[in-house]
Amino acid sequence: MKINAETRLTSIPWIRIGAESAAIVASILIAFAIDSWWADRNEGKARKELVAAMLLDFQETISAADATRAELVEQIERVKSFQRLIDERGEPPLADLRAFLAPAFITESFRRSVSSYDSALSSGAIGLVDSADFSAAMSRFTEALERYKLHEQLWLQFLYIGPNAELQQKLGDVRVLLKDPETLQSRFALKGVALRQAYSDKLVYANSRTALISKQIKVQRLTEMRDSLREAIEALNALD
Repeated sequence: MKINAETRLTSIPWIRIGAESAAIVASILIAFAIDSWWADRNEGKARKELVAAMLLDFQETISAADATRAELVEQIERVKSFQRLIDERGEPPLADLRAFLAPAFITESFRRSVSSYDSALSSGAIGLVDSADFSAAMSRFTEALERYKLHEQLWLQFLYIGPNAELQQKLGDVRVLLKDPETLQSRFALKGVALRQAYSDKLVYANSRTALISKQIKVQRLTEMRDSLREAIEALNALD
């Protein structure tokens, strides 16, 4: 029997083919949707974990900055007291001079904790946090931190190879101004008039002023870091 073209066309199961094609397209679209949902879910989970870690780190760093600031403010007031005693040119107790001068040579320790942010920055995961306010706040924090670290380096140079080293050389042992002379070796045990003259030395006074300015700058930098981290926390809390 001869089958013409029309008969061939009508014998093809178009409905079944259409249904199968639609099913294939639908399954592909569903697979894409599931992949997209899964990726969004994982991204959202990673973002929440990163934000939680950064919030914890930032709070710890703010607490450390506040503690260091308080320590510095106390040192500043004590150094100012030393300078007032010298300016009055009386005969204050040597114990007071020693107690007020010692903080000028104390190097405080500020321990920051932003490892989660640093890791996210290096790995590119920080891109999960889409917030211009957060980025701006962390930029200010980084700038303040770098300036703080630079100042720390300058201060250490002052202590060990700058004017303070000159004072160390002049006195033989600068500890004679910072500790009870009785605890030092006899050749450094200045007493009475000689010790009072050492406290009044222009180099001692100048070094105390340098230390005072250094500590005031550090307070400013710590304040900047603390405030920028508070802004970063606000930006993180504002995320969906």
